[in-house]
Amino acid sequence: MAHIKRYLKAARPFSFTASATSALFGSAAAYYHFSHLETFHFNILSCILVTVGCISIHIVSNLLNTYYDEQSGLDRVPEASGADNAIVKGLLTAKQVKRAALFFFILASIIGMYFVWICGTAIIVLILFGTFSAWAYTAPPFKLKYRGLGDIQVILSFGILMIAGAYTTQGYHFATTDNYVRIVMMSLPLSFLVDAILHANNHRDRDIDIRYSAKTLSTKVSERSSINFYMLLLYGAVFITILLVIANILPTWEILPSVVVLPLMFVAIRKLSNRGAYTAEKYNVITADTAKIHLIYGLISTAILIFSA
Repeated sequence: MAHIKRYLKAARPFSFTASATSALFGSAAAYYHFSHLETFHFNILSCILVTVGCISIHIVSNLLNTYYDEQSGLDRVPEASGADNAIVKGLLTAKQVKRAALFFFILASIIGMYFVWICGTAIIVLILFGTFSAWAYTAPPFKLKYRGLGDIQVILSFGILMIAGAYTTQGYHFATTDNYVRIVMMSLPLSFLVDAILHANNHRDRDIDIRYSAKTLSTKVSERSSINFYMLLLYGAVFITILLVIANILPTWEILPSVVVLPLMFVAIRKLSNRGAYTAEKYNVITADTAKIHLIYGLISTAILIFSA
């Protein structure tokens, strides 16, 4: 049991809500679009499998991130938040982390092949991009995370494309180009919020990353600009939601999740903007605070799609 706990810690389970929420939202969006059709049947098994598959590729990304961050030496810096790296802490060896990543990659691949079998070629590109993205985030030669490209990767991989992939597993027989345009637009609020989680993490580590030449979007701009970008992601999600409701792409009740999370957004922005007003322990949970906003928004939004169908 202790051995399993070490692997679980290395996988960073607190982050799984990002991928699980996208999978559930995409599946619910297909139900919202097609439940009125007599020939449409929501597939519970596909919903479960796509959620497991998305979480699995997320675990692969997290484990490779752990492995390559340790290899780079940055997570060995004592003052870095990455000092809880499972390899650095001695919970697992680098070899064990790579083996675990391979296991979940195989699991995700098996699920992916199942969906290629039932959905056809429509989903292949999404699966291949997700696989590439999990590897390229921190692995050489791309190292997207440390080239300031991590935000784009997260918006695409854990937002737009993950949601579109889950949508395809349910609606592959019925979806038209217009439906896919709509699902891309519908995915934007959650895509902004999932990137806000990454940016909160990068802004928190900004001073250390600058000191050790780790390049993220937060280090490439001024501190004020980094804070403004965080605000853009949070408030942008709300603004886009309002536009989508006005355009009748989302049901009217989709305003509700924005109303619920707005107070949490105010608190998170105030915390991110005033590092000196908080103890290190309280400030360091800014990433978890942002993840909570994403989770609450995503779950309420998903439920509304189901009940509005």
